[in-house]
This record gives sequence, structure tokens and C-alpha cells, in this order.
Amino acid sequence: MKRTLKYTAAWQSWCALGLLKRNLAFIAALGILTTQAYAVEKEGIAVIISPAVQEQLQKASPDERKKMESAIRVGNKFIPHHFDGSAYEVGDSGVEQEFQYWLKNIRPLVNRDVTKWYSNFDISQIAAGALRIDGLPNGISGAEVAVCSQIELISIAPTDEHYDVIWKTYYPVSFENDSYVLKYQTKIIGALGLWKQPPTEFFPDKEDQFIATLISLDKEYKVNQVIPQYGLTTLDTKRYIDTLNRYISGVWAGNATAADKTKLRQLIPKIKNEEARVCASTATISKKPSIKE
Repeated sequence: MKRTLKYTAAWQSWCALGLLKRNLAFIAALGILTTQAYAVEKEGIAVIISPAVQEQLQKASPDERKKMESAIRVGNKFIPHHFDGSAYEVGDSGVEQEFQYWLKNIRPLVNRDVTKWYSNFDISQIAAGALRIDGLPNGISGAEVAVCSQIELISIAPTDEHYDVIWKTYYPVSFENDSYVLKYQTKIIGALGLWKQPPTEFFPDKEDQFIATLISLDKEYKVNQVIPQYGLTTLDTKRYIDTLNRYISGVWAGNATAADKTKLRQLIPKIKNEEARVCASTATISKKPSIKE
């Protein structure tokens, strides 16, 4: 599995990711709805196909369209788990519910078991440079970011066509064992300053940047490679807010002062407001639902 989560950022990113992983182990039992349609719904996460992909489907031959639809169904089921981080939560922190969730929701979509899925370190040469968010301290890039719940499939290509993985630099990636490569994007909301304990700062992405990910499927339409644009973790704002509430309640960081807890409480509406502002601007995402199961 080629992916650039948890292992590919700079030292600061590594530390923040490790801290986030430990924190999120407590949240592993979050219930997420099973997808039922091609326009996927996963606890409010919508995956929509772009007009360009809709047109591509319409122009395809019946046989090719059927193959593309099969690939898109799997990709659309998987991608919400990628963007909220749950695709990589495999119970390694000792949380059994997390592992059971992975077995039920992720394992049927991917082509390897958890040890090979989670332990592949050969993933460091396919991400772009560090994502920059205005306001973060100099030298520190976003180790993880919250993203919108609207995800768009913006391209699909068979792997027998020439396909270059280009973010900021060209990286050769082999798709010889795959069938299709799908590209998804969503908008970045911002980053919580998890390198500081407790995390009393939130840095909104004032540039309204998108973050993209490539998903390749093997010949059996199982997820084989995940190639994020940046070497960082993505998640939804619910994870951030749950983290803040645990600091506020004293479950974590018993040394948090009253002033710290006041700042943490103030961050919650700030994050929600920023999500509403950024994600409302995703109206360019097509409203057309896609193919049913």
C-alpha cells in the first residue's frame, strides 16, 4: 500500500501525528453509516462525481462504462475513510473497537490484510512538498488538517493509458497491476496546533486550498495504492472538537489551566464557523447523484 500518512512528514509532523494517533485512539468507536449509494453518504460525508467524469461516463462504451462504474463505487466507498483518517486506524493502540471497525468497513475494500496495509514504510517518495497554512509558526507545516465533508471525484483513467503522478514534481509510480486510477479532492478547513499541549490554537486555511488524493484499484477492483498530495493526515472537524472536549473535561492533560480550558472552549465555535465558511463554498461540486448500488 503506497500512502503518505504518518510516516513521511518532517520531524515536527511526525511528532504531531504520533500525538494525534494516541489522542484519536480514544475516539475509535465513532459510529459511521454504511454507504448505500454511488453518491456516498458516510456520517454526512458526500462523494460526488464532477461534470467532467459524468461526461466521460456518458461517452464511454457500455462495457467500459460498466467497468468505470465498478471502480467508482469502490473508490467512493473508500475515500471518505481516507479523508477522515479511519482507513488507517487499525487498533494498533490497543482499541479493539477500532480494529473491528477496520475489519468491517475497510478490509472488504482493500487488497491486503492489516499488517501489510499498515506496516508498509516504502511510501516516502510520492508526496508533494509540505502544505503551508497561514499563521502556523515558521518552519512548521500542517502535520494534519481538517477537511470538508464534500469530496469530489475529479478524474478516472484506465491504467493502460499514460498516467503521470504530478503534484509539484514528477514521481514515477507503477500502475501495472492496477485497473483504474481515480483522483479525488476536498477543501482544507485548517489545522489545530497539536504540537502544543493543550492545543489552544486553530489555524484556518485562508487560501481556500484543495487537497487531492489518487486511488488506484487492482484488477479485482480492490484499493491497491493511495497517493496523497501531501505527507500529512486528514480528518473531519468532529475529531478536533472531540479532542478539545476531552482536554476541557480533564480526560486528557490534567495540567490544563482554567485559562487553557477557556481558550479551548472558544476554539470550538471558531472551528465550526470556519467549517461553515469554507465548506459552503464547495457549491461548485456537482449536485448530480451517481449510480446506485
